[in-house]
Amino acid sequence: MNWGVLLERLRHFRKSNIAPVDTMGIEAIASMNPQVPRKVKKAKLSAEEKGIKDFHTLVGLMLSSQTNDKITSSTVYALIEDNGLTPKSVMKLSEKRLKELIGKVGFFNRKTEYLKKVSSIILEKYGGSPPDTYENLIALPGVGNKMAHLFLQVCHNKVEGISVDVHLHRIAHRWKWVDANCSTPDKTALGLQRWLPKKHWREINPLVVGFGQLMCTAQAPKCDICPLADLCPSVRKSTSHRMNKTVPIKKDRESSEK
Repeated sequence: MNWGVLLERLRHFRKSNIAPVDTMGIEAIASMNPQVPRKVKKAKLSAEEKGIKDFHTLVGLMLSSQTNDKITSSTVYALIEDNGLTPKSVMKLSEKRLKELIGKVGFFNRKTEYLKKVSSIILEKYGGSPPDTYENLIALPGVGNKMAHLFLQVCHNKVEGISVDVHLHRIAHRWKWVDANCSTPDKTALGLQRWLPKKHWREINPLVVGFGQLMCTAQAPKCDICPLADLCPSVRKSTSHRMNKTVPIKKDRESSEK
């Protein structure tokens, strides 16, 4: 497959087709700064404001596991409206109240525990702001490889790896970008990093995630109307839009497992 042609075609499709990840994904959450009045435009956030904004992003990532973008973003907004969503405010919340606020996300009981632990660590070890290295991020309870890489890309413009979720994992297999040995998102990330030029590592996640949400869905991909169908080795032309299953997706030790 000519992956360069496919990638360029994918960019064109995504430029004119807005997906949930574009308006409710982690970069949309990171672009908010509710601590600063909306009418006030600042050239640069203070260190405290940057730390709070980064914490919102980290919380959004932790809540996003096994949860769609709409519920994740609305839950982050609810936390911000309720208590400002800082490590200190999370520590002040009772577990009961925190569970009420995040009750719509997957594994909310476990994530309540993780949020409490992470908030405590950030306050005690990092001065109130999330750490800015991959090693320190994945050491936090409930934070896995995908989350750490995406956090560094969004908050610090550091690209140290590819962030692979279920959409990119699924579609990378359908496009034959990785082989069957890449049976988990983490293994798919390593498989992609072996050959995909680093300059594409950051863009590939939001591009493919949106494509997966809109077109190349898990159960009924829209092959008949897909603009990339002529380049796809797994295309199935049928009026029912059905496709044979590819490799099964095994869970990595992300927040639901860690």
